[in-house]
Amino acid sequence: CDLVLIEGYKSVPIPRIEVTRAGISRPDVTGAVARVSDAPSDDHVPTYRFDDLDGIADAVLHLAGLDRG
Repeated sequence: CDLVLIEGYKSVPIPRIEVTRAGISRPDVTGAVARVSDAPSDDHVPTYRFDDLDGIADAVLHLAGLDRG
């Protein structure tokens, strides 16, 4: 297995991708390396739209060290 996606495990030091929707309250995700959202970002975390499937897939593969060639 080259890649496993999990939800939760906030105490484990693994790369995190935050998924959020505008107007929905949520707990803070510290250390997120990417974000999927329908709202613009106001920080340095790369943010992808929900419909940017290629961008999201590329980010996940890059974070896993499995970049497409």
